[in-house]
Amino acid sequence: MSSKPSNHSQEGPDYREILKPYLKSWKWFVISGITALIIGFIYIRYAVPHYAVEAKIQILDNKQGSSQLSVFEDLGMLGEGGIEIEDEIEIIKSRSNLIALVKELGLNINITALGNIKNSPIYRNPDPPFNINFIAPDSLVHNSRAGFFITLSSKTTFEYAENDKGPTTLYSYGKTISSPVGEIIVTPNNVDSHKFGTNYVVSVNPLSTVAANYQKALEISVENHRSKILTLSLNDAIVPRAQDVINTLIAIYNQNAIDDKKALADRTSEFIDDRISQISSSLTSADESAVEFKSDRGLTDIAT
Repeated sequence: MSSKPSNHSQEGPDYREILKPYLKSWKWFVISGITALIIGFIYIRYAVPHYAVEAKIQILDNKQGSSQLSVFEDLGMLGEGGIEIEDEIEIIKSRSNLIALVKELGLNINITALGNIKNSPIYRNPDPPFNINFIAPDSLVHNSRAGFFITLSSKTTFEYAENDKGPTTLYSYGKTISSPVGEIIVTPNNVDSHKFGTNYVVSVNPLSTVAANYQKALEISVENHRSKILTLSLNDAIVPRAQDVINTLIAIYNQNAIDDKKALADRTSEFIDDRISQISSSLTSADESAVEFKSDRGLTDIAT
């Protein structure tokens, strides 16, 4: 007895039956899609983007940079002449270099405009509406962690507070104010280009802390172990600040290298001068001995 497969088993899946439970809730799918689009728009509108800034530098070998000093290296007087790329990377990212960088750019003192939804850090473009002049010693400012608030009132006055909820005090520009970092003087800088009533927070952080943060954020890479080209990269929300950080760090590294070579050249010059002085002294002593020898024996002419 044979049996034939039914027509139902030969037919494909009924997509209408599969989608029917979902089609009943189509409104929720539409609402979810619209909500996702609104959230995405708000995020793109108010999120703070970060930009990658890169720069490349070439590490010069001592033998390439100074052929004169390589002579002394061959004699074993100045040590090894080669350069380890890993060592140079550590030197560039050294704590002393980063602290010098933060101090030169004043990155431990930040001015941020407070907004209803997001805050906007002020750095160069646009310039901050005021300058903060610290009367306290640098040793105190460079190791302090504090903050205070300034609100623009007019071209000649501003409001000062040590916390965001007040109380506030009205001051004129140029007056001495007591702050958590000692006495300060606030002077106008670019008031006309900023909106009156805007609230700003001035934050002061220790140099070592800011330097450590940039030390972690800064990336230095090399394509291969034979290459002497280093790539410095930094991600930052403010492009001019990232550019200043990388350019200043390179300038500090170059200046340190120049100082080191100058110190090496000075030591080499001192060594050569000392050796010449010793040789000259030895020759003078030999001449005096010869003169004494001839005088003691009544000789005026060696040939005679």
